[in-house]
Amino acid sequence: MKNNKGFTMIELIAVVAILGLLMMLAVPNINSMIDKRKRESYLTDAKKLVSLAEYKFNTSSSIKPAKGSYCKVYKFSDLDTTDIDNPPNDGKYDPNLSYVYIKYDVQDKSDLEKVYTYYVQLVEKYNVGSEVRYRGVKETDSKNLDFENSKMKYVSTTMKDDAYFNHTISCTSV
Repeated sequence: MKNNKGFTMIELIAVVAILGLLMMLAVPNINSMIDKRKRESYLTDAKKLVSLAEYKFNTSSSIKPAKGSYCKVYKFSDLDTTDIDNPPNDGKYDPNLSYVYIKYDVQDKSDLEKVYTYYVQLVEKYNVGSEVRYRGVKETDSKNLDFENSKMKYVSTTMKDDAYFNHTISCTSV
């Protein structure tokens, strides 16, 4: 009797084919999951940036909006951003394109009740080879910083273009 140890060619081809099918299904799902986590990371960092600006705005009476002014801008570099200085694509958050914009609306003519609205934009600049890319959160109301509401606010582009970034705000800067 002959003792055959090993696999036949057909068995090996079947195993390789099954592994190939599994890879075809798994790789796109893994890539989309990684991309989703990066988008969520931008949103989390944007929320942190708003919290930092809100804290600084509320704790210092010397930086309240001037009389007649209806907004304040905190650039990324104006805030202590040590906790959010590690963007998901290993680049750097652009200090000129990343900011929190605080706008207040007077609710009545006596100017007694003010409602503050916080807008945030957070943009990472990173390189892929020799190409410069930008990703992050396009200017949005901080109330819309959950993943479902901000899908349209997510920025992924290879160009620094005003069509993507609203960074010209006429307001008193801190």
